[in-house]
Amino acid sequence: MIQCNGQVVDRIDGTDRGLQYGDGLFETIRVEKGRPTCWQAHLDRLENDAARLGIPLDRSLIEQESFRFLDQIIPSISDDGEGIMKLIVTRGSGGRGYRPPDSPRPSRIIQWHPLPPDLARQQRDGMAVMQCAHPVSVNSALAGIKHLNRLDQVMASRELRAPYEEGFMLDPQGMLVEGTRSNVFIVQAGGLWTPALECCGVAGVLRSILLQRVPGEGLEVISTRRRVTTLLEADEIFVCNSVAGILPVTEVLIEGTTMRFPVGSLTRHLQSRLPEWMDS
Repeated sequence: MIQCNGQVVDRIDGTDRGLQYGDGLFETIRVEKGRPTCWQAHLDRLENDAARLGIPLDRSLIEQESFRFLDQIIPSISDDGEGIMKLIVTRGSGGRGYRPPDSPRPSRIIQWHPLPPDLARQQRDGMAVMQCAHPVSVNSALAGIKHLNRLDQVMASRELRAPYEEGFMLDPQGMLVEGTRSNVFIVQAGGLWTPALECCGVAGVLRSILLQRVPGEGLEVISTRRRVTTLLEADEIFVCNSVAGILPVTEVLIEGTTMRFPVGSLTRHLQSRLPEWMDS
């Protein structure tokens, strides 16, 4: 089921700038018991990023349409109210070529997807992650934004091979940035480090929650640029996003070197704290 501008549709206008140029944003939102988690945090990011791109956003209307969508679709598709709602906002149609219209009329597109089938296993047992050769494009004007231009992630994901289920992405200088669909944290000497995203990468909603909440657990969190080989010196590694939560990393392939890690006690502790943090 797809809803566009409050109406159920079976197709999207081919002239939409989101399709033509990737001119838009999206949020991928975990739904539990029929309601979106981290909802205000997702709306805050969407509103902030839309302002950076100059796309007008009616937050109240998006809330109304999103909850109406969930109320309509969940009784017919999901017995337990669990799944993923993807919310896309584009600049709409119009303009001459790349130049956008002076008064855009944004499109609001909502989709429903089931949860990944291997999610519970990955949360419990961890996952293997490999270094990808395709780099993240560097553009500080777009850094942090979850925009529709995801070709870097598409190309990096093409490199994944069993048993690796996620890929680490670097900038052109060899600095670790993120996973193809996640943010990265390493535990070292009792503290946490995560890559800085001033130049590139997506500032994930769960990453932001962890940066806010982890210091309250008596832990230091550092966000800076480091080379990908820093991962080989870690005590624990985990990746995260707002759909999957915290996923332990139990094996990495970095610059030809394979290392294995236990599912660490700090990772387990943060997993246990996450439901409360995501609900607040």
